[in-house]
Amino acid sequence: MDNIYAASGTAALVASTLMQIVKNSPLVPWINRETGRLNAVLSIVVAGLMAFGIQSSFNYDGATGAFAIGFSGTVTGLLHSIGHWVAQWAAQHGMYKGFIAPAEILGEMRAIQKLGLLGQQPNVQHEEPPTLRP
Repeated sequence: MDNIYAASGTAALVASTLMQIVKNSPLVPWINRETGRLNAVLSIVVAGLMAFGIQSSFNYDGATGAFAIGFSGTVTGLLHSIGHWVAQWAAQHGMYKGFIAPAEILGEMRAIQKLGLLGQQPNVQHEEPPTLRP
């Protein structure tokens, strides 16, 4: 992608979705919804990897089969990358709070309603309003 904002937003949504899948998966039992600090660290690390991937240049030479990753090793380049890391984490967290968490909460509420764990809704009978006769 040529637009860094589109790349960052797409990467944030993909990363948030994949991390949520991992949290709900039985294959990785040590990462779940109750491991808040570990989830935060995982989110920060993933955001760093995403920012590095967006900031880097990847070149493949089909003739030789060589694959090269270019990254600016200067102090300015490093500070720029840290800024993108923070922005990527913020975008990732925003995507999680805006799209992933509400959908999961809604799904949980529907499951709870199906099980009847919210209690019985009061049965309120409404009287018909009196009709006026001409």
